[in-house]
Order: sequence, then structure tokens, then C-alpha cells
Amino acid sequence: MHTSIRRIAFGGGGAKGILHIGVLRELAKTQTLEFPDGIYGSSVGAIIATCVAFKLPLDGMLQFVRTYSSIDSLIPQAFDVHNISKVFSKKGMYEMDTFEKRIIELFETNNISIQDKKLNQADMPLHIVASNITLGKPTVFSGNIRVLDALKCSCCIPLLFRPIELYGQLYIDGDILSPCIASVVPQNTVSISLTKKGKRIITPSVIDYISPLDYTGTVYSMIMDRFQKSQATTMTLQICYPKLTADSDLAEYDIDKLLDSASRDLSGFLGSQSLYQ
Repeated sequence: MHTSIRRIAFGGGGAKGILHIGVLRELAKTQTLEFPDGIYGSSVGAIIATCVAFKLPLDGMLQFVRTYSSIDSLIPQAFDVHNISKVFSKKGMYEMDTFEKRIIELFETNNISIQDKKLNQADMPLHIVASNITLGKPTVFSGNIRVLDALKCSCCIPLLFRPIELYGQLYIDGDILSPCIASVVPQNTVSISLTKKGKRIITPSVIDYISPLDYTGTVYSMIMDRFQKSQATTMTLQICYPKLTADSDLAEYDIDKLLDSASRDLSGFLGSQSLYQ
């Protein structure tokens, strides 16, 4: 059996992005990882999409996600409560210089100088999704946009990083305005949407004890969950792993089990959608 998927999209999800690599490993068994009709990515999915578009090896992607999935690895210093004051003045505690450095290192390790590369210089059509907070809608970057600029826009976590200004408009993480990437890509795109296993609920017995941060995070997760389900299409694979969240420490997981689980999910999806030939 083989497949011939020509266009693919990778959604965001922080540490859950490692599941994208399991999907790619499985797909590589049935076709070359070439997508002539386009590759789309949002947030961590934008990093994966860029790696695929420039033909980086899967092992290199895996090592990057394992090493830099934690927030601490993407900021210039350990979290300092004094940086919270910058949220009020700059709407974010940190610039994205360290993030950019990590991406450059990833590509340099694979003998590619990414500093001045444009999206249209990738080996395959590359499209990166970000949230435009100037216009209040998602933006899909392509063409003559600098790769690093597009990635910073797509991966700009609100309040942690200062919004990225590009061509007179401001951008933050692509997942904010398009939590299900299927909502912004062409029809018949195979879209990989990273979700959570199970739901957290808020009951009267816990409302007085839950922290404001957990309360906000739980409500936000509910909103995102409903949006993802409402925007998913028959070509959307919603993939998850027990207790794996965007801010999980991957050192606490059996990586092979994570990858194998994602591989099985894709295999089942391909069969259910009759994508095997």
C-alpha cells in the first residue's frame, strides 16, 4: 500500500508537537515526504512544516522538539517575577531573539543557512499561519516573507513574548485565532490537529479553590476544544496522548510510545479515509 498526499497542515500545541513527528514517520513508510501542493503550519506546527519544506531529517526535528519544548529553553533567562512588569508596558516579558537563535542552530546543524531564506525558497510551497491582532484575523504567510519573521509571528506566545511587528501590523501565536488549522487551509488538505485527552471541568466544589491561572487556562481550553471540533473536517486527524499537554515536560514521557501512538493514529486515519492506494 502507498499514499499520495500532496498537501498537509500541522497545527500548534507546544510539546504535543512531538506527535507530528510520529505522524511523519508513519507517512514516510507509504510515500516520500514531498508535498507539491503545499505545507501549512501554525505555532510548533509551523516549525515542523518549515523543517519538512526544507527537507530536514526526522531525527533532527525530533531532537529539536525534545530539547526545546520547554519555555525556559526559548527565553533569554530563567523566569523572573520582575519581568511581569514588562507585560504592562510591552505586552510581553521577552523578545524572541533566543527563539530565533534556536531555529538558526537547528538548520545550521543540518547544513542550511536559514537567516535570510524566504518562504518561497523552500523545496516545497511553504505557508505559515499567524494571528494578526491588528486586523483581528488569521494571516497565512507565503512567498517573499523571511522564514524567521514568519516563524516568530506564528510562535509568539501571548504575554510571554512581545507581539511581533511585521510590515506595520502586529502578530501573535497562530493558534490564538485559528486553533484548528483546518479552518484556514484549502479544502482536501490533510490537517493534523493536536488535542488533549479528556476534559477538565469546573464544578461548584472546586470553584473556590482553583487558582485564577488554572481557572483561566481551563476555560480557554474549553473554548479551544469546541472550536477545534467545530472546524474539523473529514480530512482532519485530531491526535492526542494521555496527559500530554502543550507545556508537558517530555523528559517525563517514553518518547517511543508517543511516536508509536501517533503512528497508529495516522494509520487508522489513512484507512478510514481511504487514502491508501
